Amino acid sequence: ELGFASKFRSFATVRSRCEEAVALAERHGWGMEPMISPALVTLASIMIWTGEFDEGERWLERTERALQSDAAHAMRLLLHIVTGMLHAGRGHHQDAHDEFTAALHIQSWLGPNTLLSMVTSWKLASQARAGMPDAARAGLATLSDEQAGSGEVHNARAVIALAEGDPGAALEALHDVLDRIAP
Repeated sequence: ELGFASKFRSFATVRSRCEEAVALAERHGWGMEPMISPALVTLASIMIWTGEFDEGERWLERTERALQSDAAHAMRLLLHIVTGMLHAGRGHHQDAHDEFTAALHIQSWLGPNTLLSMVTSWKLASQARAGMPDAARAGLATLSDEQAGSGEVHNARAVIALAEGDPGAALEALHDVLDRIAP
């Protein structure tokens, strides 16, 4: 959990902690055990956020192998989220949409948590980018007021507006985010 626990620090710190956690696990012969999957998926996420897609993909593949003997739904949820982010970063919007849809399916088993708005917004944004802005807008209509007001969903609204060719509506959708009103 060393790498995962530091995820709210700088990317450099998180990367260093994750690499340290993986090295420690490998020294003890736990290099492919499910217990290191938090560090692996967090390291993959950092690589993707910093544009190192191929390296991020390698860490995702290693996470998948480490989880083969474990049905840990929370880790599978994170694996789908980060894989969706990789596809989105590469411009593979339908694949991203499929990963975020799978993440929401797992999310439904786990119950609401802090990732729900994030996963929902990524799914809606990838749907719009994949050429389905009407479906994404319909998805917006199904959200609770609390979820619809989140900063992540405001961001998805902006992506939908851009996909529809309306940059003014995109800026309007981001107003509460930029003014730090949206949670």
